[in-house]
Amino acid sequence: MGPAYTFRNSFFDQLSVAQLLAKEFDEIKQRLDVLAGMVPQALSYSAFPLEHFDLYRQTHRVAPPPWLVAEQSRPGSRPAQRPSQRFTLVLDATQARNATAVRISIDSLRHQVGGVPWQAWVVGGSADVADVAGVLAAVQPQVRHLPTWADAQQALARLAQDPKQWTVLLRAGELLDPHALAWLLAAAQPEADPALPEAPATAPIVLYWDEDRLEHRSGQAPQRGPRHWAPVLRAAFDADALLELNVLGSSLAVQAQALCAATQLLAAHPRQAEHETPEQDSTLHPLCHDERERLAWALHAQGPLRHVPQWLLTSTLVALPQDASAPADYSCLVARVPPECLQPLLPAAWQGQRWQRVPDPIAPQLPKPLVRWQPQRPKALLSVLIPTRDHWELVQQCVDSLYAQALHPEALDIVVADNGSTEPETLAYLAQAQASGRLRCLRVDAPFNWSQLNNRMAAAAKGELLLILNNDTLMLTPSGTTSCAAS
Repeated sequence: MGPAYTFRNSFFDQLSVAQLLAKEFDEIKQRLDVLAGMVPQALSYSAFPLEHFDLYRQTHRVAPPPWLVAEQSRPGSRPAQRPSQRFTLVLDATQARNATAVRISIDSLRHQVGGVPWQAWVVGGSADVADVAGVLAAVQPQVRHLPTWADAQQALARLAQDPKQWTVLLRAGELLDPHALAWLLAAAQPEADPALPEAPATAPIVLYWDEDRLEHRSGQAPQRGPRHWAPVLRAAFDADALLELNVLGSSLAVQAQALCAATQLLAAHPRQAEHETPEQDSTLHPLCHDERERLAWALHAQGPLRHVPQWLLTSTLVALPQDASAPADYSCLVARVPPECLQPLLPAAWQGQRWQRVPDPIAPQLPKPLVRWQPQRPKALLSVLIPTRDHWELVQQCVDSLYAQALHPEALDIVVADNGSTEPETLAYLAQAQASGRLRCLRVDAPFNWSQLNNRMAAAAKGELLLILNNDTLMLTPSGTTSCAAS
């Protein structure tokens, strides 16, 4: 073990050294505290790859809406006048795997922040679901069980007499964020259109949101515990996109009067498809999950649909079909209702027009289809506007692909705006192509301005329709469908 160490310094010398070390350790601790405080701020400015989506959700939790922040900033004072909307949550338990799905959805309602009035109706389900709903109703009077969708529709008809009533359609096993109802309360208010400031403010009749999934993993920490994954980010409502993809999702909030009118519209135009048997067709109810796509179109006829850009809903595995455990499975979002079943529900301008869903020719393995419209006047002159500067080979590829793939190439009027090209090859190609009649070239010697270039070409266009393209665009599929591909 070696000889014993002998302290040669005095006790006071040792005390002085200890004090210096304690001071240095305290300074190190203070620096570490500062760095630890900077980590969340640094993360807020960081980009998160998709595999770290769970970390993103932990870092960026759903914040309370402005009205709730203002109300909470005045503790003890009289709260400001808050909106008076009330929410009835219709919980679809007809396909619930077990009663646990109902319980966890009701628990998410019980933890809502802001004191927004709500009640919950559990629809359908097994005897176990009915028993659990009864137990929850004994503890939470706002909860009740309705055996069938017909019972739910009758109850909703009574709600529709109150213009302040909203209905939230959920599936058992889906969880609402604690601030979900507070955000819906804020989003349900009338809002002016920034593009039309002189127009009166309008209130939406449908609210939809972003969502993700939650799984509970086993094993050793840190892998053990819940994890958010499979995010679905939605955008502002687009009726054209709704033909290909369910842009609203399967769970949404609807103004009660609008929902009643939409269900009546669906009942007047029952779904009848060749691939469905009469028994299957008879089980469809306007409020059931399988009718959600047609319900979206019926609601679109009632008024505006508004996107709430917040993570308001999380689906658990007990809320998903048996085959929905794969992260890439978004088949439930893909539009699948046959066109003949949607035709009576489409906007008036689309009535009488023929369309069909076809696989994507570029990526046929994707479940999302493409929509092909039957042209009303297939030989109507189409003016294609292409601004360019040099890069003659890009313009040539673009023009050649248009003539090669167009169903009626004789109906093309290609206009190119030459914005100061200097390459001899480009000038020679444009001159030769114009002489052969393949395009018309406008020389514009001015600083680049994309809008002005297109306005100049549009003024010179001869066609009834305009198609604005970049010079690096290729037409990849025949029969009039274009697809952008950078060359």
